[in-house]
Amino acid sequence: MILVVDDNLVQALTRKAILTGAGLEARTVYSAERAFAAIENDEARAIALVITDHIMPGESGSHFVKALWERRPGLPV
Repeated sequence: MILVVDDNLVQALTRKAILTGAGLEARTVYSAERAFAAIENDEARAIALVITDHIMPGESGSHFVKALWERRPGLPV
């Protein structure tokens, strides 16, 4: 599954539509906080890739990726 992280609803849903249209499974979340919750609840390790916005309220994309890799080292972003 691909996790799409973007605070812009339209952009997040557009990315999800493109991915699902290509036959991929995608889930959207609208903040870094919700992304961390999704990853922590990902017991089966179904999230194989994260696509993230770079500029989000309260969290830059690069800071988010650094914190993400502390939780899931090497997860492709």
